[in-house]
Amino acid sequence: MQVPPEEERFAKNAVIMAEAIYMGMKKLNDEGHTDVNLPFIQLAIAMIKDFDRHDLIQGFIKNGHDQCWDKIKARDETFFVDNVTSIFAPLPMNMVIIFKDLFIAVDKQGKPIVSHDLKQSIWQLFDAMIKIAIKYIHKQRKTDISFFKEVQLHQHAATWQVQLL
Repeated sequence: MQVPPEEERFAKNAVIMAEAIYMGMKKLNDEGHTDVNLPFIQLAIAMIKDFDRHDLIQGFIKNGHDQCWDKIKARDETFFVDNVTSIFAPLPMNMVIIFKDLFIAVDKQGKPIVSHDLKQSIWQLFDAMIKIAIKYIHKQRKTDISFFKEVQLHQHAATWQVQLL
C-alpha cells in the first residue's frame, strides 16, 4: 500500500483537528455554552478540506518552524495561545480564534472547559503535523535544495526523531 504524500497527510490531520474542535465545541454547546457558532465551524472545516494542500503545509512551515515547533514540543500552552493567529495565518481567522478560545475557555469555577484528553489529542496532532512537515521539506529539497532553506531541517529532524530517508 502506498503512503499518501506529505501534503495530503498534513491536510488530513488539519481536518481531524478541526473536527475535534467542532466536537469539543458541540459538547460545550450541548452543556449550555450556546455562544458557539457550530455552523461556522462546519464551514471552516469545509474550507480546510478545500484548501490547497501545498499552501496549507507551507503556511504552517513558514509561520511555525523557527519558534513554534519547539514550543509545541515543550507543550507551552501560553506561547501557543499568544501566537496561534500567526501560526495559522493561511486559515480562516475566525476558525483560528475559535480554536484559541476553546483552548483557554474555563467554566464558572475556573476549571478548563476542554478536557485534558482533548488537549493531549490536539498536541499529538500538532506533533504529527510537524513530523509530516519535516518530511515534506526533506522531500522537496531533493529537487530544490533551496526549498525553505531557512529551516534547520536536520536539527528539527533530530528533535522530533524523524528519519530523513
